[in-house]
Amino acid sequence: MKKETGWHDIERDGWYIKLFSGGWPEIQEYAPADDNVYYILKNFYPNGIIHKRGKKIRNVKFGLWEHFDRHGNLKEVIDEDAKFAEIKWDDIVALLEKEGWFNRKTGEINIRNYDINSPMKPDGRFTYDINYHIHFAFFPAEIKNGREVKPPVWVVTIDESETNMETIYEINGHTGKYKKKQEYRQSVD
Repeated sequence: MKKETGWHDIERDGWYIKLFSGGWPEIQEYAPADDNVYYILKNFYPNGIIHKRGKKIRNVKFGLWEHFDRHGNLKEVIDEDAKFAEIKWDDIVALLEKEGWFNRKTGEINIRNYDINSPMKPDGRFTYDINYHIHFAFFPAEIKNGREVKPPVWVVTIDESETNMETIYEINGHTGKYKKKQEYRQSVD
């Protein structure tokens, strides 16, 4: 019998869940957007035993991440928040909401992409769309000879395929001050 692999989607109690069955199975649980837009990631060893789990916003880990050995025993807990300075992931989410990119109460998403149906219910599918269409990255401070030579920075990129426009935020991880630039991307035909 051939084993079915690939992505499977489930919606339950406001959560949007993506299951990947394959060599290293994975579950992504997108929470309803009450006061967040994160997801819980669970990776598994090929034998089905939990490998690691924690919270992410796109590619940025935050909170406590648990790592397990091949027998399912907890071997390490990493505080991913320790890498951040004064500005945390939820401050970035609040900034983007204030800038009008989305509204967690109404389910409105103001990113011009062909595959976004807005407004929508602010449930797990809404959270998935935010994580799919907004790229979040965090870069720790650069330290040389025990001194900070470059502050920590958040870089957020919003790609609007309908207009070929890309909006990029560079946010100082200490102060929250930011630069915003928009670039037109030429389409390749």
